[in-house]
Amino acid sequence: FTYLGTEYYEQFGGEWEGWDEERAAREQRFLMEKVNRGEWAPPADPRPSAVTVPPPTFQVEASQWLHRQRIRAGDPEGRSKTIRDLEWRLSVVMDKFGPRPLDRVDFALADELVIELCEERLAIERVREQGAPLTRTIRNPRTGRSYQARRRGVSNGSIRKALDAAERVLRDARKRGVLAGDVPDLKAAAP
Repeated sequence: FTYLGTEYYEQFGGEWEGWDEERAAREQRFLMEKVNRGEWAPPADPRPSAVTVPPPTFQVEASQWLHRQRIRAGDPEGRSKTIRDLEWRLSVVMDKFGPRPLDRVDFALADELVIELCEERLAIERVREQGAPLTRTIRNPRTGRSYQARRRGVSNGSIRKALDAAERVLRDARKRGVLAGDVPDLKAAAP
């Protein structure tokens, strides 16, 4: 029968269950009376609804993207300057973007990151001007020696490069179907 423009089929049973033509006709009349009175409702969709999987975090997606970049470059250990540079660029944004799901990385988050990096750079400059520069310990991987170096803030150009790397991760996720929707213009937040 047709109900609100959709065709429905109702199964009653077979002979092995005690059904015959007369019983099926009575049940059919009863069912149609219910439909006409508005007492019948279509059955719920028996197919299970698609389970939505939350998008991975930015850190997980960035790690996978970086691994693919290493493989494409023929450098699975990440020893080339290009791969080390990509790692550094992603490390700049990782504290802010890393724990967020991909679909939550947007312009506003990038803008917050830029403000924090600029404030940090200004604080480092103020301390240096006061005569007590902040230092950090650096280990030379080639020689194994450690030394103290002045801390420097992240420059505007480096911030732009870091946001570009983050955007590349998001574009790749979009192409592979992991991220739905448009990729935000993160670089627009750069100073």
